[in-house]
Amino acid sequence: MLRTRVIPILQISSRALVKTVKYKNPKYLGDPLNAIKIFNEKRVDELLIIDINAAKRKSKIDFAYIEELCAECFMPIGYGGGIETMEDIKRLFTLGVEKIIVNSLIYTNPALIENAIKLYGAQSIVASIDINKHWLTKKIAPYIHSATQRINMEVDGYIKLCLELGVGEIIFNDIEREGAFKGYDLDLINKYIQDLNIPTVINGGANNFRNLIAAKKAGADALAAGSFFSLQQPHLAVLITYLSKEEIMEINNLNK
Repeated sequence: MLRTRVIPILQISSRALVKTVKYKNPKYLGDPLNAIKIFNEKRVDELLIIDINAAKRKSKIDFAYIEELCAECFMPIGYGGGIETMEDIKRLFTLGVEKIIVNSLIYTNPALIENAIKLYGAQSIVASIDINKHWLTKKIAPYIHSATQRINMEVDGYIKLCLELGVGEIIFNDIEREGAFKGYDLDLINKYIQDLNIPTVINGGANNFRNLIAAKKAGADALAAGSFFSLQQPHLAVLITYLSKEEIMEINNLNK
């Protein structure tokens, strides 16, 4: 039976575990290493680590800390944030990262993405697309640079660019719902995700187990979440958790 990946996302900033709402106002949650240890115990499928400030501040990637996180992590790990050169990509793979997550580079330096795919394979390069409604037109558009800059492309065109570059997977981040516990946007899945011929991950808004089930039924290949696995509703107390074995089995039964 095929297994549906359910993927926690850890946002880090200056070696701290943080959590944003709509990619703004990061809240300190604790030590990322402690979160990784808990996810190890819960046998998580995969883990994504995103440095939310690396690209914005244009500072060097904290390779020493990424190495420390990878050494602690017993599951496949993807990393995104501050990646600018082929040397960055090469070094991250050397440290133990299995997937490179790229966002702004898709638009600003597509040739680098294409070359990385030729060198390391499509399965190693993941496109992360931030999607939001324009405040004035209410039209959905892709954004880059930590969801701060709208780009002059339609979402369909941006997806096409990712496919033409040859990425092996696409993560769709719903900016409006990120960290807000509003539930995944099932219409977004129906419109952009379900018919793609590469693996797709939906992120942004997960608020309960039934919502994960609904997103899977709508057509998402994998389900990612940050707040849902790190904050307990309704008071948003810090609680690193994961799905039960029974819940994972229920999601996987949808693949039959």
